Amino acid sequence: MKKLKQNERGFGAIELILVLVIVIAISGVGLYVFKAKNNITSTYKSVANTSTTNKPKIAKAPDPTTNWTSYSSKLGNFSLRYPSSWVQPTHKELCTAGLFDRSLYLGPDAQSVLSCGSEFFGQISFSSVDGDKRTDYDLGTDYTNNTKKAVTLNGVAGQRISGTAIAKSADNVFAPLEGTIEVYYVFYTNGITYSATYTQAPAGHSPSTNVLNDFDLIMSSTFKFSS
Repeated sequence: MKKLKQNERGFGAIELILVLVIVIAISGVGLYVFKAKNNITSTYKSVANTSTTNKPKIAKAPDPTTNWTSYSSKLGNFSLRYPSSWVQPTHKELCTAGLFDRSLYLGPDAQSVLSCGSEFFGQISFSSVDGDKRTDYDLGTDYTNNTKKAVTLNGVAGQRISGTAIAKSADNVFAPLEGTIEVYYVFYTNGITYSATYTQAPAGHSPSTNVLNDFDLIMSSTFKFSS
């Protein structure tokens, strides 16, 4: 009976040692997994931070109108900027009195701008008049490719109207030459109609210089309504 009890005690000690070994082993595996998880998380954060830090910055495109000439009309209640190489009419004293009070006439060269003392009103103009005159700028049957596009400037809704003149009838001597491109911006706000007009005649006639992109840029980026 004595020997049996000793064996029982021996087996108990061995079992205890085995349990301790198993516990230590499990703890070691758990610690390894914990460290491995932390290493993976740290590596992920490091890569994420590096990606964010090294992310290329997109340079903001420069404003092409920055160095343009500024213009403001107190009576016309509008302001804008236009290419500095463009010209205004000369000898304004030859034009009808008050013509420039609420209007600005421009052209890319001397041949394309309004000529005072003549019937040539040039290539580009900006003006304002009291009342709702929006229907005055609708293009009729003397134009093809008629397009009306809704536009909004400074919170004011308006339209961009464009078309190409077709052959003029014999009874309409004042119609533009066939192939002439005309573009109008028209807005109505605070009891005032604002308009911007563009005319581009066919090659060989004046004004035929294509500056439509600049004209559109004036309206989309620089034109402001004044109160």
